[in-house]
Amino acid sequence: MDRYIISFYPGAGGNRFLQKIVGNNWNKMNKSYDNYNTQKFQYRYLENFDSETKEKFILTHNVNSSFVKKTFPGRILIQLCYDLQACLRREWILCGEERYRQRIKLPDRIEHYKIFKDPSWPDAENLNELLPEFKQELDDDYKKVCNNIDYKKDSCTETIRYHLDYYKKFPMDTSKADEVIDLEKSQDEFAVFMKKEINRYQSEYFDYQWKKIHD
Repeated sequence: MDRYIISFYPGAGGNRFLQKIVGNNWNKMNKSYDNYNTQKFQYRYLENFDSETKEKFILTHNVNSSFVKKTFPGRILIQLCYDLQACLRREWILCGEERYRQRIKLPDRIEHYKIFKDPSWPDAENLNELLPEFKQELDDDYKKVCNNIDYKKDSCTETIRYHLDYYKKFPMDTSKADEVIDLEKSQDEFAVFMKKEINRYQSEYFDYQWKKIHD
């Protein structure tokens, strides 16, 4: 049985492409297909993974075909290619900030108290035991701390910085790929659709942060 690995930038439609291969619906616009597949976490970036899956398909964001082929010899490698900025922009607009909010937890209330409290205040493991005036002052400052978390900016800059650093280590290379689908140039059904889908997602804010970091 042939086994495959699909390589693509985040936002370039790898999960959607797999749905097309296996004969499922794949062409709903304005939608992420990430939840339709089991893209195992350890294969997303191929830096810390345990052992190769025996599943027919692997999806990875590593786009260096030499590295991928060395890591998974014998698999058929299909690479989807498109502009990194455009792909990451789409990925961030679709789910970047939401995923960041789920991952970045609010400050721990006890730790915040230890930092904020006046030396004259008592040590406390149960904040409900504090005097009302202390508790109100503490709550007001905690709200300020939480409101100062800029999820939009932090999620955007983290997305850009992480991937620019990652793709410096693993630059795009298609020389060892068995099949390359250039979304910019190809006229097949998937490429034409996906190019339109990616370019539907525009954000001056993302482009500003990209230019600021990239340049």
